Amino acid sequence: MRSLRRHVAQALLLPLVLSAGTASLAAAGAPSDQLKTQIDRVLKTLDDPDLKKEGKARDRRAAVRKIANDIFDFGETARRSLGRHWQPRSPAERDEFVQLFSDLLERSYISKVELYGGEKIQYLSDTIEGDQGKVQTHHRGREPDRQLPDPVQQDHPDRLLPGTGQEDEGETGRGTAVNAVILIAGVARRLAPLTDTTHKALLPVGGRPLLARMLEALEAAGIRQTTLVVGHCADQVRGLAGERVGRMALRYIHNPEYTRGSAISAHAARQCLREPTLLMDADVLFPRECLTRLLALPAPSALLVDRGFNDTGEEVKIYTRGDRVIALGKKVVPEAWDAVGEGVGFFKCGVEAAPEMVRCLGKVIEESHGLGEWEDALHMLLPQRHVGWADVTGLPWTEVDFVEDLRRAETDVLPHVVRLDGA
Repeated sequence: MRSLRRHVAQALLLPLVLSAGTASLAAAGAPSDQLKTQIDRVLKTLDDPDLKKEGKARDRRAAVRKIANDIFDFGETARRSLGRHWQPRSPAERDEFVQLFSDLLERSYISKVELYGGEKIQYLSDTIEGDQGKVQTHHRGREPDRQLPDPVQQDHPDRLLPGTGQEDEGETGRGTAVNAVILIAGVARRLAPLTDTTHKALLPVGGRPLLARMLEALEAAGIRQTTLVVGHCADQVRGLAGERVGRMALRYIHNPEYTRGSAISAHAARQCLREPTLLMDADVLFPRECLTRLLALPAPSALLVDRGFNDTGEEVKIYTRGDRVIALGKKVVPEAWDAVGEGVGFFKCGVEAAPEMVRCLGKVIEESHGLGEWEDALHMLLPQRHVGWADVTGLPWTEVDFVEDLRRAETDVLPHVVRLDGA
């Protein structure tokens, strides 16, 4: 499987071969004419007033994908992209590769067709090879902030970069694809010796690791891809999480500097922020309602705030004014605020805020010599970008930093989480 995924990564870096099907190309007309006809169908679908209505995203994408199936010969494209590696593969492996390639291609590129904003498409040339046609096109006038999705990195076969998230409005109720990044690299020295030979997110709460509960909650919320930034006990984390939880794919980024601040881990996942992303600490026990509220909030970027907290000095406090977060930190206190609460450790980062967030992470790393936390960058972001907040006061949750937190998670918090989640 891993070998096939590596070939998928390589294949996506090659030009895409388009097909007009098994019908005679000569009889049907030039490939560019045929492709233009199909693309015009797509654009007409995107401009359909009925399909532009709220709640019609799934129908619109289904219509586009139906047309795409007429344009792309996924099997032939997969075979050509694999090149000399195709022949040694067994029929079952070929079928598996075609399926992987088709799914990845669709999610990485076809799903992005909805970004089209009236830009000019030029048909530069076409060639015919047997019953296959290849058309070279050029997309001009694309808006500067609309970037085509990145391919899979060949030097990191485990890392699937943004562009693979697939919207599913019917399941998530949000209309926008959201991926997740879990920061699970740190050593957690405050829980030693429990964490000397394992990661704290793998410690059992109610007989099941914290990480397993978090991944299941993300999958239930409709997240389709989660990237785990690993370091301490990385093999154990991979062994538990695997490659998939239900329909949610898992990818890994290794942070070799995992003994330093969490800002380095968040910065290592910066490519993921090119799409709406949940940036999450891995040591939180929480009910699924937390994710529901965060994802349902209209603000593209937002945090979770629990106003019913006890200030012991260890909490990351969040200060708000109206619908906006104005300050964040353990020791930061603004001049004035409307409400203050404890941050849960989850940040929904919208694409507009992402570039500034990445710059802030880089600045924190530089100024702290790599010892800063990712929340420090978030505090720096707040004056630059609007970050909303969702109130989770009254919901049961806890961070696990100390042995006492672990006990509290199992005896006090977990029963209420199970009652709310029904599992």
